[in-house]
Amino acid sequence: MLYKVGLFFLLALGASSVCCTPIGRFDLTFYVTSLENDELICGNRAPVKAVSKQDNNQYGLVFIWDDLSSTVLYNCRSTKYFYVAGKVTEAFIETFADDYMYVFLNDVQVTAISSNDACAYKIVHNLNLIKSGLNKLHVNAYNTNVIGYFGYKITIKTKL
Repeated sequence: MLYKVGLFFLLALGASSVCCTPIGRFDLTFYVTSLENDELICGNRAPVKAVSKQDNNQYGLVFIWDDLSSTVLYNCRSTKYFYVAGKVTEAFIETFADDYMYVFLNDVQVTAISSNDACAYKIVHNLNLIKSGLNKLHVNAYNTNVIGYFGYKITIKTKL
């Protein structure tokens, strides 16, 4: 009986080593996006949760602002922390702003949609500022005409 149990254990152990993929072979892709649960600090007001502009847009981003009916001219700031597991192999950010914005990763400006580029979409590839571990995204967006909003999406590919 002991022989049968031992043989079964060896067969199970051998089968598991054949079917398991080494952890170093996993490629993961994840996203950091603008969402309604983002906290915004706008003008001199207290922090609020963002609201999203529900229109379909050609960029596939979620557009947010503190009040989508306000035509007052002011800026909104948002900071988001995110954790990256594994070694970053590729990263890029997509941004859109009505009217303009500055985007910082780990306290370094990575892109801007200037007042001359108002209502523009940009992609920045090769974001080498994103590192394994904790990262910080900061957005400073400005509304200068009618209703303002912005959106972003960071795509991060890692290898464990």
